[in-house]
Amino acid sequence: VAVRVIRPTPRAQIMRTEFLPQFRLSPSGVPMWSNDLADADERVRKDAECTDTRSIALFGSSVTYGVDLPAAQTVGFALKQRLKDAGLPTCVHNHAEAGATMPTHLALAEETLVSAAPDLMVIEVHQTGFVSMRPIGDTLYWLDGYCTDTGGYPTLGLLPPGVNRRFLEYSRLYEYATIALGGNTPECFTHWGDHLPLLDRYLALAQRSNTTLVAVLVPLLDREFTPELAEPFLPVIAWLDEREVTWVGMWEALEGQDPSQLRQSQVHFNA
Repeated sequence: VAVRVIRPTPRAQIMRTEFLPQFRLSPSGVPMWSNDLADADERVRKDAECTDTRSIALFGSSVTYGVDLPAAQTVGFALKQRLKDAGLPTCVHNHAEAGATMPTHLALAEETLVSAAPDLMVIEVHQTGFVSMRPIGDTLYWLDGYCTDTGGYPTLGLLPPGVNRRFLEYSRLYEYATIALGGNTPECFTHWGDHLPLLDRYLALAQRSNTTLVAVLVPLLDREFTPELAEPFLPVIAWLDEREVTWVGMWEALEGQDPSQLRQSQVHFNA
């Protein structure tokens, strides 16, 4: 909260692992978490009881998950109803998790598709979601526009990497200072070209699982839905078109709608 007072919209996300359900690391060290199917709302969200022959798996972050929404108001439930109304009963399994970035989506997809391959795998491609979260002790850091040390952790450049990591882990004051004073450094922002190989891994997984990949492009959701929102995605769109991967831009799906009528919070919109 204090960090946001100093910088109202930092491109930073800090998550304490004790609040993440079923937190674990993938074999490659990517942070993962998933909500418990023992929860009735979560079973509806993941369509756990569905036995239809067609199936779609959704992977994404809070936008796809529908954070703070009951399951019956999320994008997966709405899609299931549309397909049912069109005479195409389909299981729609929403495996999105709030706060997850695309490396976590991919790790969850690799884990999930081992046991069951859907007909469609729909992935949320967020404008700032390519960078993996870094675990230090009980904390995960996602930072864009923040320079990092050789270990990939946020730094003000004052301490050696090993010392910097230890201070981040054991001093909340140092952590606060690093986040509050760092960031907004042009050479440290995410660039699409550096992360397109991650999409190659999604496509390879879809091909191995004999499923079709579909991408939903999600821009920053604090402005009007206009075609101009596509501009940051042009390298991704070129990649998708070259490989004949179906995609849709959220700015197209919501064009003409008033963002203030959809907004639930500064970053979350009703699915």
